[in-house]
Amino acid sequence: MNNVICIGSALKDIFLPTGDGTVTETPQELLSKRKITFELGAKYRIEKRYTAAGGVALNVAIGLTRLGVPATPNVIVGGDATGMWLRDVLVKNNVDTSMVRQASCEQSDLSMILVDRKTGERVIFVNHGLQETLTVDTHTLGNDTVIFVSGLTGRTEENYSAIMRAVRENGCTLAYNPGQSNLNDNMDMVRQMVAQTRYLFINKDEAMQIVAAAAHDAAQLDDPVYVMTQLRAHGAQTIVMTAGMKGAWMYDAQTMYHIPSSGARPVDTTGAGDAFTSGALAALLHGEAPDVACAWGAANAERVIQFYGSNEGLLALQMMRAQEEVFVPKVTRL
Repeated sequence: MNNVICIGSALKDIFLPTGDGTVTETPQELLSKRKITFELGAKYRIEKRYTAAGGVALNVAIGLTRLGVPATPNVIVGGDATGMWLRDVLVKNNVDTSMVRQASCEQSDLSMILVDRKTGERVIFVNHGLQETLTVDTHTLGNDTVIFVSGLTGRTEENYSAIMRAVRENGCTLAYNPGQSNLNDNMDMVRQMVAQTRYLFINKDEAMQIVAAAAHDAAQLDDPVYVMTQLRAHGAQTIVMTAGMKGAWMYDAQTMYHIPSSGARPVDTTGAGDAFTSGALAALLHGEAPDVACAWGAANAERVIQFYGSNEGLLALQMMRAQEEVFVPKVTRL
């Protein structure tokens, strides 16, 4: 099986669970249906904090490796203790670190994650200063390479152009997970990437942003079938779209599939999308059918949300095979 190069971020996540925020429902706002508020100027006590390695490229590389798909994260870390720790996490998970670049005089990237204990939902405050210096080495993108690209910042246009050139000229297979900042900063380039994407992994809010210009009204834009059909029209060949408690959909241009959420109460939803991505992508690269890919994604995500952090609960291949008979029957064709 070909190696997957995972291009994007690797950082340290610090989790602050709290039950003090007030969650407000705002269903009239399609892209922001729930909010959490705190009193400005107040001080809130955190009983226990948690730390974990994070970043989409790191999470997906670990998830793929555990599922028998060799993966190499193309990321940048600092020369500080955090950078060494991130490398150690990858080594302990048997992930190839040959493309982990270390900036000796820089601090590693960091995120602070506020987790609402009542719902398991979170708000992420992230510093991606070091990742913004990442430059994709096109010499590593040879024939038949699978490239997984998560949200890039900084030299986005330069890196996206290099990746699209590798797809066109070298026959690379593109798996793409656009980030929120990419959608906000350069939608045209995101759509160019989507047009060359073999496997598109996206959440529903991000998908709605991409296809918003074609929708006639809010109801149409909120319809998963319409949104995924439009993403297919933009050029993506296989689309995987997650929507939290509403489950996830897959569309392979012939059939659309849906798998519902199990309804399990999450400890922390951070990394659920990455876990679904690594599970579904691993299944597809193993040659599994779309319903099995949906099941692998759902099983991986359900496991991860039982822990703080994005990779502690990721399933190994033998455990995933054991979950098939539980999750595959939940997948329905639309």
